[in-house]
Order: sequence, then structure tokens, then C-alpha cells
Amino acid sequence: MPNSFLLPYQIYMQKAKQDLTLVEKNIDDNEIAPEIIFFHLQQAVEKILKAVLDFNGIVFKKTHDLFELAELATEQNISLPDFIDKLCELTPYAVEARYSLLHDDIQNAREFLDETKQFFVFAQNLEATKPQ
Repeated sequence: MPNSFLLPYQIYMQKAKQDLTLVEKNIDDNEIAPEIIFFHLQQAVEKILKAVLDFNGIVFKKTHDLFELAELATEQNISLPDFIDKLCELTPYAVEARYSLLHDDIQNAREFLDETKQFFVFAQNLEATKPQ
């Protein structure tokens, strides 16, 4: 389906899936710096959070701060998975990490990937349970 026919939250989810696919395909590639992997994990979480907010009709400002987006969801009584605080730790990878050399453990990236994929499924299930 062309993007012009998708709702904003659907576009966010589509883009988040692309970030997740990129990470899954490249997580073992030694030529890809870990901060690039973490950047795309951060991007996926950000897009999923924005999809959840948009799905619920919540207006949010332009930000890359995952803590801020998760807090807004909580303030609006939107339940998020228990592991959201851990995923919010990816916030620095939105901007700062793209321009510096970080030495993060790629094994840790696998944990973040697994939880981000769980968060993606959580958000997909919101639409499935939406009253018609």
C-alpha cells in the first residue's frame, strides 16, 4: 500500500520495521560500528512510541527523547511494556552517538533488539484490538 493511503501511526510502524530489519541483517557485520546498530534501534523505538501516541490521538512535539515520549504516553494513561525504561536508555544514540565513537557491547545490542521487537509486536496488537 502506498504511504499516501496509510495513517501516520501506520507509517511510523512501517519505518520502525525497516530500522529493525536493518539491525537484524547487520548486527553481525563487523564492518558496521555498534553505534550505527544502536542508532537504528533507537530510531525503531522512537517510531514505535510515536506510532502508539498517534494511534491514541496524542499530539507530541518533535523530539528524539525516548524518556519524554514514554512519559507523555504514561501521562495519557497509555500502558507501555515494563521494559520501556530500558529501551529509553537508547536516547543518546539519536544524535550524540552518530558523531562519536562509542564502545558498546554488541551482545547488549541483541538484548535491545529482542525487546524492541517485542515492543513492535505490542504496538501492532494495539491496532488489532481497536474497537471498530
